[in-house]
Amino acid sequence: MRSINGMKLVGIFVCLVSIAVAYNIKTYELLKQGDAVFFKIQVDDADHVYVAGDWNNFADNNNGRISSNKYEMIQIYKNTFVMQTLLVPGRHTFKYVINGDYWYSDPDYQLDSNGNAIFYVTVNDVSKTEKIVSDPHWSFSDIPFSNGYSAGKFNVYSRTVDTLMNHIYKKYDDQTNSVNLIEEIDFKIGNGQMLSWMQISKVQDMHYDNQRQPTGIVSVNYSTPVTYISMSIFSSFLVDNPNLVIAIQDGRYQKYIKEDIKWNPDLQVRKVAEGVYSSNIGNIYVSSIINDHDPTKPFYTLSINFGINDAPEYATSDLLEKEQQYWTNWLDDALYPSHINAKELELYKQSLVVLKMAQCRENGKSFGQILASLVPGMWNICWIRDASYALSGLIAAGKYEEARNGLTFFLEANVGKYKHFVIDDIDYGVGVDYQISVCRYYGSGDEESDGGNDPNIELDGFGLFLWTLHRYVVDSGDTKLLENYWDIISTKIATVLCETTDSLNIIQKDSSIWERHLINNGEDGAKHFTYTTLTAIKGLEVATELAKLMGDQILVEKYASSNTKLINGFKLYQIDANMNIIKDSMERTYPDYVDACVVEAINFDIIPSTDTTANNTINSFQSLLKMKNRPNGYHRNNGPSIYDRREWIVMDLRIATALKKMGRVEDSSILLDWVVEQSSKNFYIMAELYDENTANYEGAVPMCGFGPGAFVLYYWD
Repeated sequence: MRSINGMKLVGIFVCLVSIAVAYNIKTYELLKQGDAVFFKIQVDDADHVYVAGDWNNFADNNNGRISSNKYEMIQIYKNTFVMQTLLVPGRHTFKYVINGDYWYSDPDYQLDSNGNAIFYVTVNDVSKTEKIVSDPHWSFSDIPFSNGYSAGKFNVYSRTVDTLMNHIYKKYDDQTNSVNLIEEIDFKIGNGQMLSWMQISKVQDMHYDNQRQPTGIVSVNYSTPVTYISMSIFSSFLVDNPNLVIAIQDGRYQKYIKEDIKWNPDLQVRKVAEGVYSSNIGNIYVSSIINDHDPTKPFYTLSINFGINDAPEYATSDLLEKEQQYWTNWLDDALYPSHINAKELELYKQSLVVLKMAQCRENGKSFGQILASLVPGMWNICWIRDASYALSGLIAAGKYEEARNGLTFFLEANVGKYKHFVIDDIDYGVGVDYQISVCRYYGSGDEESDGGNDPNIELDGFGLFLWTLHRYVVDSGDTKLLENYWDIISTKIATVLCETTDSLNIIQKDSSIWERHLINNGEDGAKHFTYTTLTAIKGLEVATELAKLMGDQILVEKYASSNTKLINGFKLYQIDANMNIIKDSMERTYPDYVDACVVEAINFDIIPSTDTTANNTINSFQSLLKMKNRPNGYHRNNGPSIYDRREWIVMDLRIATALKKMGRVEDSSILLDWVVEQSSKNFYIMAELYDENTANYEGAVPMCGFGPGAFVLYYWD
């Protein structure tokens, strides 16, 4: 610790006169306590001291002035102030703020260009120098929830619900964004003599409610000066519209509780009647009830319902119990692998919950689409690729209704914008009528691709859809979907793979899995990507089987013949004949062509798991794609960007699957355990990426197909 005098100049009205105010300050070294960092400072003659850092937007100061007590330190003695704050591992910066406007940097720490003290959090301590973090740890500060209509999240840092979206997807169409209804919901609770705001109360623990089974219910336990509080937060699956329910179970009898809802100011929300609010996107209905007679049920239940006023029908004190029972019933009906440990089983079940929450339940063309991620993840968009892994995971777990709804969405979506797309006299379009988007979908079910004049045109979705459909038909025994849509499936999906096979007998140039666009994104644009050809090979293989089920011998022969050509072209152009390594594309050379996505050649049984090519390809991942700062995990390829170099969880899981198929069970288990342990520290939800140095959750969280879907498949593929 260090003692120092600080000086503050205070302006008196508008006169050019100032008074010097001296503070006697003693700082203490920052300490790690669990997942939190402990701050302590002694300041003589201070009424309030705040901690302002990068994790709280520097205490949301207004031109250097702080007034919110949520950032205020606790005064334990006359001149001693302390605070405990959850912080993820990595680099952080902060200042103390005395009496709301005097900003003070601890001189014992290195300062950044703005004069903020720099410190580094690891799993076990706080350091003044940067350290590599390689142990599993907590690093994600939001807990999401959804019911397929609305989606929201609980913010770990602010200790409040700060998001409630009116749709689970990002955009309904190119003009209509989904919107967040709220900025924050807080509660004032007390016994009539002492009142406390929840957001400044101490959080004991946070997790998904798993008393019976894992659920989509966020459970937060607080301690306040007057009581202990258990709060349950969810969007109810028992209600068919956007909604939020917050149920509070009180540890002691309370006489007062009142919600404070800060609406999104852009929505111009105003109260028009008791429990009814108007906004520029429709009416919002708010209902709250107090249960003061049955201690087994929540003391207080708040419901926010958007669009349809069902609030009086479902804002009951037993809604929480009914929602818990809903999840218990839904998970009891799933299929589970026989050899799985307790922590893996918890993640398996929570993964199914995330997949369920990520599927849209709105009526119309939106129904059935499944998103790549939920909010707060930025990829709350439907991609056929991510959805194929998500739906395949649901099918493997016996969730056939959800899978059928997802497959039907793709079969009825509005596509066809990219039949032709010419750049520099080259037509990158599909070339024929087609049914699967070349990239992704709006919430409306309409095809979307990003990039404007240089879009992503990805052809791997056709094969992936067929792979998923075949799994559904075989596992469920349901052929009605196949029979009802066979004309579309055969002519606008399977046959497309025959038509997009070029003269080299591989799929024509496209943007493929990593979305390299066509020309201008700095990654050399379109190529003959191997992943696309691999998905086409698998797609035509299963399309042949589907044609047999339909008794269509002409198509059986057509698909089988086209598939043979693709296999030959793949082996000729997309495997390095000298090194026996599968390349990412025909065009690249070693080591640039090493890419983890080609592991699907092993998982799809296109290359035998005992083959030299399989072994050499996996070894090339070990040599060139293994994370340098920890013993586990892979980045996706040798690309130049930070995005490429981060650890990709979907690749960890698909490589672990391939290692298991190859008989390298110990290597597979070590890699799987790493993902399971990381997820267990982060509410059993999965990230898109881990940071290169800290292994913190990065990218979109929670992921769906490229996380839970791939994880469930590990046990069945």
